[in-house]
Amino acid sequence: MIYPMPSVDIDKFTPSSRGGDKGRVLQVASFLDQQRIDRVLCVVDKDGESFHKFWLSPCCLTTDLSCVEIYPLDPDDLAGYLSRAHLVQLSTDALAGLINTSRIASTLGWLKDQRLPGRALARIDRSLEVNAQIISLDVKDWLTRSIKVAPDRESWMLLEDDLLTAEQNFTGDSRALINVHVMDTVLRFWFRRVHGINLAEGWLERHLRGQATFASLSKHEFFQQLKKRLE
Repeated sequence: MIYPMPSVDIDKFTPSSRGGDKGRVLQVASFLDQQRIDRVLCVVDKDGESFHKFWLSPCCLTTDLSCVEIYPLDPDDLAGYLSRAHLVQLSTDALAGLINTSRIASTLGWLKDQRLPGRALARIDRSLEVNAQIISLDVKDWLTRSIKVAPDRESWMLLEDDLLTAEQNFTGDSRALINVHVMDTVLRFWFRRVHGINLAEGWLERHLRGQATFASLSKHEFFQQLKKRLE
């Protein structure tokens, strides 16, 4: 049985517990470990773990990509689906722009949580740009607009240096640094601007869930660990 944390009512760990649902999962995992209960396994999304280190008990497992929903994301499959479903041709450069912009925006969001916890970034839409169907993010503009939302200019501008460092150190799978909700926002903006099509919020997450199969998921280390722990 799989229970999403928002649907679970646990007296000991209320929804207002520190860290939201992820915090509740970590607290439950710690409690299960103390009680030596090994028939329950807690799973949390990595969500920029390289920027936010948290303690994991033996009863807790974290994803190796950024979140569970991002695993079925395959650029070629996504391009093929958009072509069939919306008659939209997604060039290699346009697709690379969507993925790169989503990764940068996601990374900046996690870095912000580390340097400015509790502060909110401004809406991203006004800082997204599309040129010849290639989308990009004006990071400096996004941060400048965010200062007006939550003043602390020095800390906000240091995020640009944080992002540069993170970009220089990044290697590997882009999905490890993409928040599916951020990519959903970026993709929907691109559709509105380029094709005048309004996709429903959460469209990408629902699409990727429909793409998830045992064959596509079982090749990932996370799901191999999950299967081994549940045997």
